[in-house]
Amino acid sequence: MSPLTDPVLRELYAHCGLALPGREALSGLLRSAPLKEELLARRRSLLPALRAANPGAADTLKLLEDPRTLVLVSGQQAGLLLGPAYTLHKTAAILALARELRALGDRPVLPVFWVEANDHDWVEATRITIPGLPEFRLPCPPGREGHSVGRVALERPLKRQLQDFLATHEWKSDWKERIGACLEDALTPAEFFMRLLREAFPDSGLLCLDPSAPGLRSLCGPFYGELHALHKKLPELLDRGQQRLQAHEKEAPLPADDLRAPWFVDVEGRRQRPLDEQQAAFSLRGDPDRLSPNVFSRPLLQDWLLSPALSVLGPGELLYTLQLQGAHEELSLAPPLYWPRPHLRLEVLTEARLLAEFGFQGSCAPAPGVPWAEDFLLSLPGMEEVARSGEKLKELRAQIGEVAQAENRPDIDKLAERAANALGQIEERLLGRARKEHKDTLRDLQTAGQWLDQSGSPQERRVNSLALLDHCGLRDASALVPALSLESGVTQVLSCDQGRILQQGETE
Repeated sequence: MSPLTDPVLRELYAHCGLALPGREALSGLLRSAPLKEELLARRRSLLPALRAANPGAADTLKLLEDPRTLVLVSGQQAGLLLGPAYTLHKTAAILALARELRALGDRPVLPVFWVEANDHDWVEATRITIPGLPEFRLPCPPGREGHSVGRVALERPLKRQLQDFLATHEWKSDWKERIGACLEDALTPAEFFMRLLREAFPDSGLLCLDPSAPGLRSLCGPFYGELHALHKKLPELLDRGQQRLQAHEKEAPLPADDLRAPWFVDVEGRRQRPLDEQQAAFSLRGDPDRLSPNVFSRPLLQDWLLSPALSVLGPGELLYTLQLQGAHEELSLAPPLYWPRPHLRLEVLTEARLLAEFGFQGSCAPAPGVPWAEDFLLSLPGMEEVARSGEKLKELRAQIGEVAQAENRPDIDKLAERAANALGQIEERLLGRARKEHKDTLRDLQTAGQWLDQSGSPQERRVNSLALLDHCGLRDASALVPALSLESGVTQVLSCDQGRILQQGETE
């Protein structure tokens, strides 16, 4: 079975000559040839930057020097408190796949998380969504707009604003204190992110890589030279990929008519794209520490540095990776096995039972501020009499209308309209009584619903990672790894109770 259930994507994989993700493909990775010396040398060049980012990981880092080591990679923007919940899903996936590969064969396996801190979208990286609280956004320090997030200092005023926000939420466990400890000495959002990721997946053997680190950026000059040599072919590659996706009724995420060089140059700290060939060539003659990838070149740079055997990708990432097919060959790179990230939903068992009891199984109650449906209020326990009274009032209004029409008495109809207005007020009072008598139940339903999928806004894309773990009573995310179904193409539901994942289920 493959986690790639979309038949169109399966066709695209076949069209691109890519292996379908699944157990057979994993077994194939174990039979792949050891890394060539040139590619192994690139991996080794990462060791100083990785040592700095992963204290205490000396034994794990030795795996990078073994040509037989299979590197599994996933990544995400360096969001505050690990960003949305799918960061946990991606991390759990590469750890679960590493475990599966170790069970299938005897090759060394190394999971790596690419912390995308070159990104300069400060607003996107520093928002936090916790149900029940207004969305938090950490203001960008003056003069740092357009800078890579990993190169903006987390100074004391910023830390204080974040700590003040954390204090507004009622944490169930010691996550608030542990977040504070990780924040205390973190110099940048990227360093803060990496500390929290290790806190969420302790003793997992996971390595974190920050591509915005000065020591790492400086290694990438040759990559941009190779990319520049490919520059004139890029529009053609993107256009072919665009046509390929559109032929399979998929929207191409990358514009094929963008003729600018596919990288950024730091100009007084702000990331800017070279506008023409002259600027592109000039940018390559300077310090490579000034260069960073754009959305096109980021996965290529990742594969150029790490030569990964497998990459876990979100839905959007998978599409633009499929659009880029052909670029790897032009750069003499072997594309990894592309594995779609799993879709999970975590729920508190008692809350899930409460929602199911009132008919909200697989869905959520209205968000605060959204009116409850009249039929639902009248279906609550003890409201049978109120419901019958409402029906009688409606029947009485209909009967009066029929009499007025039969007798041609508009005066009676006007009286009936007045009576109907009065009856409406009475009915609203009856509904108010339902809301008052069941106030606690309605509040609990709304609270539970806020943490689950909502229309157009699934939990995995909306709810903050660490707040979700805390709400579910999980001190870390380690339990996600063995609970994860690697070959499931549907949303996997994990129910939590008293700090443990109790049961698994699946829903379309």
